[in-house]
Amino acid sequence: MKTFHPLLLHRDLFCDADPLFDFIVRFYRLVVLTKAEVECSKFVVWEEVLRMDLLLSDYDQLILYGHRALELYPEQPILYLFTALGELQLKNYTETERLLNIGVKLVANNNDLLAQYYMYLGDTYHALDRPAESDNAYEKSLQIKDNNAYVLNNYSYYLAIRGINLDKAEQMSKQALNIEPDNSSFQDTYGWVLFKLGQYEKALEWIGKSMGDKENISGEVLEHYGDTLFKLGRAEEAVEYWKQASEKGGGSELLQKKLSGKKWID
Repeated sequence: MKTFHPLLLHRDLFCDADPLFDFIVRFYRLVVLTKAEVECSKFVVWEEVLRMDLLLSDYDQLILYGHRALELYPEQPILYLFTALGELQLKNYTETERLLNIGVKLVANNNDLLAQYYMYLGDTYHALDRPAESDNAYEKSLQIKDNNAYVLNNYSYYLAIRGINLDKAEQMSKQALNIEPDNSSFQDTYGWVLFKLGQYEKALEWIGKSMGDKENISGEVLEHYGDTLFKLGRAEEAVEYWKQASEKGGGSELLQKKLSGKKWID
């Protein structure tokens, strides 16, 4: 959905904003990028630099170093994936698709990596408004690893947005929640699937649960809550949440029309 799901990394070894962590990243960059070192640098060093750039959400550097690494190691699928993730986060979707489709063909004897490739292809095709290809990529990912909570969540949310295969969407969303019951994004997804199924009381309960972290509520979730309130006949409250969503940013293209008309728009 709405959830970025990076590769499983090791930032838990460090505290947030830990200066030691930042120093290690910069040290690795220096080792890799010093001209005298490039020819003898090991692949694993490049891989770790990209991994750390991803951890730091330094997507410009991730792309820069990723493309440099690919010049040296064009047969390494993990490098294509890291570089594609940088492009994806910066919304360079066409380049993301290109890199993923090259890298996925290089994966051999690594089902976990292959499943991640198809996961990100699903996200990318969704961003490119190619839903059939997005669904196909998610299906391939789940065929390899059927308990990937992020695939289950994103796939179910995008089905709900389109209003299709809602029973399947509910099943997948519920499965994702069983894996990560405290994930607020997953809670909102499940609530939105229930909304689409017309189960508004239950939808309000689950979307409300996702709003537990007051400081990090997105405009999207606030809008969902307002939509559900409207469907339950609580129009004045709905408008208040739509206003909050507008102030927060990140709502749908229809949000301003809802506010001006003070009614829900499908």
